Amino acid sequence: GNNNVGISYFGRLVYNYNDKYVLTASIRRDGSSVFGPANKFGNFPGVGLAWNASNEEFLKQATFISDLKVRVSWGKTGNNNIGAFQTSPLTYSGSPTGNLVYSFGPGEGWFSGTTINAISNPNLKWEETVQTNAGFDLSMFNNKFGVTFDWYRRKNNDLLVNVPIPNSTGAGPVTGSPTLASNAASAQNTGVELALSYKNETAGGFSYSIGVNGGYNKNIVNSLGNEFAAPIRDGAFNQNSAATYTAKGSPIGSFYGRLVDHVAIDQADIDRYNDNARKATGNPTAVYQADAKPGDFLFRDINGNGFIDDGDMTILGNPIPKFVYGGTVSLGYKNFDFNTAIAGVSGVTLYKEQNYVLMGTSALHNVSTEMLQRWRQPGDVAKYPRAGQNQTANLQPSDFYTEKGDYMRVRMITLGYTFPRSFLNSFSKGVVSSLRLYVSGENLVTLTKYSGYDPEISAPSGSNFIFARGIDRGQLGQPKTVLFGLQVGL
Repeated sequence: GNNNVGISYFGRLVYNYNDKYVLTASIRRDGSSVFGPANKFGNFPGVGLAWNASNEEFLKQATFISDLKVRVSWGKTGNNNIGAFQTSPLTYSGSPTGNLVYSFGPGEGWFSGTTINAISNPNLKWEETVQTNAGFDLSMFNNKFGVTFDWYRRKNNDLLVNVPIPNSTGAGPVTGSPTLASNAASAQNTGVELALSYKNETAGGFSYSIGVNGGYNKNIVNSLGNEFAAPIRDGAFNQNSAATYTAKGSPIGSFYGRLVDHVAIDQADIDRYNDNARKATGNPTAVYQADAKPGDFLFRDINGNGFIDDGDMTILGNPIPKFVYGGTVSLGYKNFDFNTAIAGVSGVTLYKEQNYVLMGTSALHNVSTEMLQRWRQPGDVAKYPRAGQNQTANLQPSDFYTEKGDYMRVRMITLGYTFPRSFLNSFSKGVVSSLRLYVSGENLVTLTKYSGYDPEISAPSGSNFIFARGIDRGQLGQPKTVLFGLQVGL
């Protein structure tokens, strides 16, 4: 049977006055079986107003304006995209049932048992998105030049996500860590988007069109709801604790950890820091950083208490780009056509988790040539810590992993030639009606300072993308592709 059953009621009103003002209003009421009895239904209204300014008399005089529409809207939508049966506890008794056994008593006999696979959350309710938009569409000079501008504020209230919870709850799948389906956080995105386009054709038969677009976005967490006052931690890797931190006032899934000050040069270097810690604390046995040895990373004392503790963790960067942009160029001359598209992001941080593998030496495998810059003996002023011991301390979450992830990529570039009809007729006696030869390339050029395989990090498998994006686990980059093709029409 279907585990997710829904019912919806919908109403809509559109009012158009004189082809100048258009009012649209709608309301929908949705019910879903994935929520408990108290929260089954959600109400989602919306209203929009558009003004066709170019139909006003005073703008009809401006002949260079082809079209101008100004619009503003407000609306609420709902999301119930979460697995069924989360409002009741789920148990597991093995496969087939009864196969989950445990040894009890003096005879150590086997007894069938049951474990709790998932803790229930009877308070689950609809996630709501409240969005306000304002913008305009303008075209000028006989529709040759176009501008589209949008401002938006999108508030996501009661985000439906599976939040990691401690293993000590005793719940959870047989492998992996337990999670609890929750309305865990409320966040908002505020931003602007702008698109410009220009197209024209010269008397000599040369046609061109150019388009550029860009967007700025600011993400911030407004609250963590009632169930999770503590920051949500995710993005755990290897033996390390979580790499991301979601808390009120910062972007979702911000990277979190320590700041590396330098690699300890020798014991005298560490002793200087220990002396400062004893002066700052008044404790004659205080140490600056527990177990620090020459060749280890010394981290920065952010809270200024004289030694390294949990208060010296800080936000290291934001995995959500501040700016995204793109552009397209299309050219046509006689029988030749040319197209290209670029895309890029800016103001983004990536977390290069593969540093743990490529620059950590606790496991028996090859490492990066970067490790040639490691600390080897007292007196070395090194970029990276010593090999071998103390991996847990040296390779804990810190800005050793974070890098700027800005990039600009030529997504596609194509050059084509269409054979003239007269040539086709003489060569194929009318059998071939069209013939185009082209060469095309994808991802041929990527401009970035990021040192990993590919700055365009996709969702990690088996993790909650909303809380663990931008973590580079060493996935392969996108291939560069060159295609030669022939399009034949008969």
